[in-house]
Amino acid sequence: YNALSVFIQYYSNAKIAINVPASSFYPAPDVESSVVLIERKEIVNKAVDEIAFNSFVKDIFLQRRKTLMNNISKTKYSKEKVSKILEEKGYSQSIRSEELSVSEIVDLFNTIYLSK
Repeated sequence: YNALSVFIQYYSNAKIAINVPASSFYPAPDVESSVVLIERKEIVNKAVDEIAFNSFVKDIFLQRRKTLMNNISKTKYSKEKVSKILEEKGYSQSIRSEELSVSEIVDLFNTIYLSK
């Protein structure tokens, strides 16, 4: 789970179209492959600012094993404000970005963005 998977889930529906056996390649790899079909979808839970949202998602996944707070501290968003918002929403200060669903990330972004 990372920024790319958040973007794919936010903007589209993805599914495995076909599986491709290792024997289809030369030399054959030690893994199986798949072709993924990605279709754009209508966004239901929309971010209030798409460009800022994309930047926010990249920022919160900047260093994979860091907490959301550590990654946020390197951005334009106030660590104190984000800390307060996390507390209000019932999240731990030590939560990692990969622990949040896409809709939770959108909701968190919207709250932080609108609290400027």
